[in-house]
Amino acid sequence: MKHCDMFRRPMLKATILTILLAIVMGLSGCALPFGLAPSRSASSPTYTPVRVPIVIGVRVDDDQLIVSTGRPCPMGTTINLFFDVNKSSARINIKMLAKADQFNIDDLPHFIAAMDQPSPTPDWHDAIMHAYAYSADRLFGWSARTDLTGLVDASAQHPADQFFFGDEFGWMTPTQVTARDGVDLLTICTPTS
Repeated sequence: MKHCDMFRRPMLKATILTILLAIVMGLSGCALPFGLAPSRSASSPTYTPVRVPIVIGVRVDDDQLIVSTGRPCPMGTTINLFFDVNKSSARINIKMLAKADQFNIDDLPHFIAAMDQPSPTPDWHDAIMHAYAYSADRLFGWSARTDLTGLVDASAQHPADQFFFGDEFGWMTPTQVTARDGVDLLTICTPTS
C-alpha cells in the first residue's frame, strides 16, 4: 500500500507534528509553543514555562487573613483562592472591581466582589493557599502557592506593611516585590508581555 504523499514531505510533516504537539500541550495545561499558557504554576512538580517563582503575599492582622498580590491587579481580574486543610478544601472566587494590590478575605472591601463565596469563610489557619489570577482582556494567568501554617504568630513579629511571600523570599513589602517583579520572581498579576 502506498503511503500518503503529505507524510513524505519533511516540512509538512513538521508542521503537522507541531500542531499536534500544541494541541496536546494545551489540553494538559502546559505552555503552548506560541507563548500562550492557560495556567502556570510555580509549585507544580511538572513542566512550567517560567524560570522564576510566582508569589503571593499573606499576613494576619487581628486574626484576619490579608492577601497581597505584590503588584496591583487591574480592574476585572478574577482571583481564585483555594485552601487545602487536612485533605479537605474550600475556595473563594473574587473579582476586582477596581485596581488593587491587597484585600482582607475575612472582610472583603467594597472594590472586591465575591463570587460564590462560601459561608462561613474557610478556616485558613493551617491551610495551604493556592491562588490563580486571570483576566479576559490582559495577558496573564499565573498561579502561586503559600503555606499559611504559623502565619498568625509570624505576622506579629513583622511590621504591618510586610507580607510573607513564601519560604524562598520571606517577608517583604509590596514595594520590594515590585522592584524584583520580572527579575527573580513574578506576581500572580504580572503581565506576560
